[in-house]
Amino acid sequence: MFVASRRKFLRQAKAILRNKEDAEDALQNAFMSAFLRLHRFEGRSALSTWFTRVVINAALMIRRSREPAWLAPPPECN
Repeated sequence: MFVASRRKFLRQAKAILRNKEDAEDALQNAFMSAFLRLHRFEGRSALSTWFTRVVINAALMIRRSREPAWLAPPPECN
């Protein structure tokens, strides 16, 4: 399933990151994360749906780590 849908997942990461190399990094991170956490998959959704979310989260983590500090939201004051 992962190999057959690789293009789709790469497209999703690239839509978030706007860069092919970063998208490939996100996809690699997602594969590793999914492999390490596959035992936590509860089956309440399709495996492809779950992995799509893993890919999106990996892409967002890369985007957050690379965006300039002045673009980041200000910390909340409590």
